[in-house]
Amino acid sequence: MNKRGKLIVILAAVAIMALLLTACGGDKDKAFIGKWDVTSMELDGITVSADDIKELSDGSDKETYIEVKSGGKAEANLLGDKSKMKWSLDKKDDKKIIVDDGSDKMEGTLVKKDELKLESKEMGLSMTFKKR
Repeated sequence: MNKRGKLIVILAAVAIMALLLTACGGDKDKAFIGKWDVTSMELDGITVSADDIKELSDGSDKETYIEVKSGGKAEANLLGDKSKMKWSLDKKDDKKIIVDDGSDKMEGTLVKKDELKLESKEMGLSMTFKKR
């Protein structure tokens, strides 16, 4: 094979690798996408369990969860009070996300494959979720 043929093969291989690496970027998002049910909340050192949160719903069947959707969109439901948010992967750590509801930002950390912890140091709030 002449030099030109080798160059074409090398460039084609580089192009294919670039496409594969770009496609893998979406896989990092997949770890976060889905519905996450709250398992506990902590505010200023006071911890509230999921059972306590259900009791606060006055016996109704209102859920507390966050749904992380593709395209950087998310929706939270806190005992029937829904809000829309945006999210993005942390640029430095692909096991972290930034969730923004327009007024506050929370940092989310993937603790385990099915456990997400959202924190706002400004509000003194921490929420732990389990993936459905």
